[in-house]
Amino acid sequence: MPLDDTSIDDTAGAAPIGRMSKYRSDRSALVVARRARVEALAASRQAKAEHAELKASKASAKAIRESRSRLDARVAEYYQAQSELNRLRADTQEGERNLVELQEQLDDDEFTERDLVVAPGPAEARLATIDLRDEAAPTPAAETTTPLLEATDVSKKFATNLDQSLRYGLADLGRLAIGRKPKFHALRDEEFWAVRDINLKLNRGDSLGILGSNGSGKSTLVKILAGILAPDEGEVTVRGRLTSVVSVGAGFHPHLSGLENIRVNAAVLGIEPDELDQLEPEIIAFSGLGERLYKPVGMYSSGMRMRLGFAVATAVDPDVMIFDEVLAVGDQRFRNRCIERMAELREGAATVMVSQSPVMLGNYCSQAIWLDGGEVRGFGSIDDVGDAYLEASELGTVH
Repeated sequence: MPLDDTSIDDTAGAAPIGRMSKYRSDRSALVVARRARVEALAASRQAKAEHAELKASKASAKAIRESRSRLDARVAEYYQAQSELNRLRADTQEGERNLVELQEQLDDDEFTERDLVVAPGPAEARLATIDLRDEAAPTPAAETTTPLLEATDVSKKFATNLDQSLRYGLADLGRLAIGRKPKFHALRDEEFWAVRDINLKLNRGDSLGILGSNGSGKSTLVKILAGILAPDEGEVTVRGRLTSVVSVGAGFHPHLSGLENIRVNAAVLGIEPDELDQLEPEIIAFSGLGERLYKPVGMYSSGMRMRLGFAVATAVDPDVMIFDEVLAVGDQRFRNRCIERMAELREGAATVMVSQSPVMLGNYCSQAIWLDGGEVRGFGSIDDVGDAYLEASELGTVH
């Protein structure tokens, strides 16, 4: 029988994809419920603090009674949110048990490798990376589309200490000097793969999120994609103008003013002086730095440097945009403006964003890859990969 992604059936005979849909729905609701519980707890604590202040200030009896009523209401909302969270947790656990049954069915003849994107790890994490998108045959136009960003079998390794890294670097340069290839394909003593065998293709309008915990290889990968690091194996191809913000304040000279750094970074991006004359007022306005723009960047906070870097990077109409945790700093108002700007540019560019937060990536990206220990552990829609990442984090199976 055909599999219907829209049907949700809790019976034993439910279609596997129906159970997967229910599991995804329960996981999404669980995330919302957790956020609601946190907000309710914060509200009840604030109400408790305000009530204590009124009592300490010897406010009127009426004001204290009203404060007590607000506190009771906030506490009741917290318990209600906690109850809803417990209910959804039970539903999710039931969904996990259903997924164990689903795992046994995946070996049936109805399923093929084409239907799944399977990652190593617990059954729950593997199954949450099932790719449920339609597998319609590509049109001839899609087949001939040339990717704007393409990575093929990209790998990068590092030594665990600086002295060993310098020794290996000198040895590799010596091999190149005598016409021999460096030993990039194998690990030497005290070396490790930061990223391993990464493949991706992004066309215009594609937006890819890269998820992973600290040390998973996210920043190394985006630096390779941005051309800051050279891969030890594989190759990266960028077609068109690339703009990137891969670390807060990267490329800024601390002794130059913000305005001077705008001009230097614009030259690095290949912006002609005539074009910069037209873009500079927009860059200054978007950064919102005001008079601080004329002070040395070394005096800037991390949020101010991020404002300046993002304003310069997105002033042009790039073909490829790469952002590494740039929305992790700065105030919420400016982060919202950044998201709006990226949404404006998204359709005309291929975009890569890095974060540890599936929720943040979900606001912008449609697809995601999950890096764990430098390797791809999951790929698919941001919802599926985000669920798998959160599930594995809860189970303690993320490296």
